[in-house]
Parts: sequence; structure tokens; C-alpha cells
Amino acid sequence: MPDIWNVQKPFDCFISYKGFIKWVELKIAPTSKTNVFRLLKDHQVTNLQRLYPNWYVVCYYKKEKATSVFQMQPDTSLKEVIHLQRLSLVCQYLLWIN
Repeated sequence: MPDIWNVQKPFDCFISYKGFIKWVELKIAPTSKTNVFRLLKDHQVTNLQRLYPNWYVVCYYKKEKATSVFQMQPDTSLKEVIHLQRLSLVCQYLLWIN
């Protein structure tokens, strides 16, 4: 669901497991050389900072058919925490990290 008019959704999805909630922003990029931070809108960056450390950006790279999981850092940068070939493993990873 995209942002429409003046309504901006705070995140794409969330995962809840044993009382831990992780908010996830999903992005698609052509290659892994793409600057993922530049794909985020201003309100998304603000939300990432407020919910640190439980907010993640998951970016799928079309050409490589791979996925990276990033976590927003306090200095407003993204840190890649894992790079996976199979998208299904991303959800498993997000469920098990605390």
C-alpha cells in the first residue's frame, strides 16, 4: 500500500514473536550497489530513528535475487546486519534476533 495524499504509512509490516515487536520497511533496488538509505523517505527515516533498535529495512536486489537486512543506527546511518540469497530466511532471522 503506497503513501497517498497527505497520509503516510509509518512502516510496511511488523513481526511479533514472544513479546518482541520488530517493524520492517521493505525496499526493492536494482543492484546491491544501490544506496539503500536514499530509497527511504524523510518520514521513514524519522520513524527508524524513533524506534531504534527494533526497526529494520529489508532490501531485495532484483538482479542478484538476494536480500539484505539493515538496521538504523543512532547516527542516522544504515548498518547491514545480514545478506541472504533466499528471501524466506529473512523472516526467520528477524524472528530470532532479540
